[in-house]
Amino acid sequence: MKKIYMLAICITPFLNYHYKPFTYVRTKVKIDKILILPPVSNISVINKGSRFQTDSALSKMAFEQTTYLLQKNFHDSIKTSYFLPDSAVQSALARFLMKFNSEINIELQANLFRIPDSIVNLLRPSNVNFVFCTINFGFIRTRKNMVNTQQASEIADFLVGFNYRPLESSALMSCAILNLKERNILFFERNILENRNPADVKIIDLQMNMAITHYFNANFRPK
Repeated sequence: MKKIYMLAICITPFLNYHYKPFTYVRTKVKIDKILILPPVSNISVINKGSRFQTDSALSKMAFEQTTYLLQKNFHDSIKTSYFLPDSAVQSALARFLMKFNSEINIELQANLFRIPDSIVNLLRPSNVNFVFCTINFGFIRTRKNMVNTQQASEIADFLVGFNYRPLESSALMSCAILNLKERNILFFERNILENRNPADVKIIDLQMNMAITHYFNANFRPK
């Protein structure tokens, strides 16, 4: 089946301001079987005019690296299955995950979130209770933009004492375990690594490993 990578276009400009890193665990339960959804990936480049522009090649790279890690790295004790939807269903899931990610920024929001009936109905035929979701966003500045932004920040420092140093890049990953039976979030973690390449497989692996380790208390390493 042809892979489709999904883009989240409108959210990235507020990556380091709107989104906050945090971990939420409703409860620890033994998970023997889990359904893994295709990741949602969006990597932007900040170029002329300090505008964020989705980079299709970097987004595709991040999607493929994340998909590879999801297929290789779960512990042998957990039976994994991979959801392979058609393009229409995958688009619906991507829209849900983008909205889901944008609405959850603190533990209380994660605790109160309810999975919509439409999503439960899409996933019910898989006959599983638990679903693993991954959303990774990020940006990289071009060299020219970085130089111009640094010059602007130096002027601001001199005139008003505004001590700001622009980030060269940033990598954000949100991972979640959904409980379809209870229609709630069992686990949610968002981590943000500043000045790291969001399309680098080592960075993606590190972020994913942190999330999985926090819930399963086991190293998230390739088989």
